[in-house]
Amino acid sequence: MSAEFSSKREEGSLASGPSFRSNQRKILNLLLERDASFSISSDLPRTPVEKKLFGDSANLSILSGDLGLKKMVSLCDINMTQMLEEDSNQGPLIGDFSKVCALPTVSGKHQDLKYVNPETVSRFLEMVAALLLGEFQGLIEKFYIIDCRYPYEYLGGHIQGALNLHSQEELYNFFLKKPIVPLDIQKRIIIVFHCEFSSERGPRMCRSLREEDRTLNQYPALYYPELYILKGGYRDFFPEYMELCEPQSYCPMHHQDHKAELLRCRNQNKAWEGERQLQEQIALLVKDVSP
Repeated sequence: MSAEFSSKREEGSLASGPSFRSNQRKILNLLLERDASFSISSDLPRTPVEKKLFGDSANLSILSGDLGLKKMVSLCDINMTQMLEEDSNQGPLIGDFSKVCALPTVSGKHQDLKYVNPETVSRFLEMVAALLLGEFQGLIEKFYIIDCRYPYEYLGGHIQGALNLHSQEELYNFFLKKPIVPLDIQKRIIIVFHCEFSSERGPRMCRSLREEDRTLNQYPALYYPELYILKGGYRDFFPEYMELCEPQSYCPMHHQDHKAELLRCRNQNKAWEGERQLQEQIALLVKDVSP
């Protein structure tokens, strides 16, 4: 099943399910009622998606929670790369530094990655209704949710439309073998990664795509500059937004009925990783001996 949500309706899209039609009604109601129900907070920074959906008078907390409260940190806690990437007036920039992040970000386990919370993703899924209706054709071309869990976990319940890629080989073949290029360079391709907890597998796959992308382009250009991690993973998303999952269930990685599959998937991934490292070493050796 594809995780691709594009600005044009496609066969088998999310618009076919009852829950999605319900989400359509919700988002259209928000668009119609926003002036009456949203409080004004014009001093808070807004992402392009928030501006497009809620207008300049919308309260930022509607989409991303209470972002008006910022965590105070000492200078020694600030990552220098983040300081270079962020504009204090606009927020964090995407990977090629060309635009501000479309989605509101939150802090997470890995400081070098950008996180979004489950509420943001759930509302973005609702926004797909508006996207298919043409509301966001000028901003977003494609939106992917990449589920990095093992296949038995994915089949046991996943976010609607999520694409199951659990190995770096699958990731490379899907995104980089023939890179997906927007028809309009001003439009965005947004990719959100997650695993069960978004602690290891999701972040590792996100980093892998970014690293491979860097090697294929001249810095700072990227095919996919806008990558996010779903904070808390499927574990936190499922209980809050069960209606956006299919089937509406949750299979943990360490489920007792899937011990053999877990071992097989881990061994397979180790073999793929070993092959990738060997190829990288050979490439370095060839580069060193070449005139």
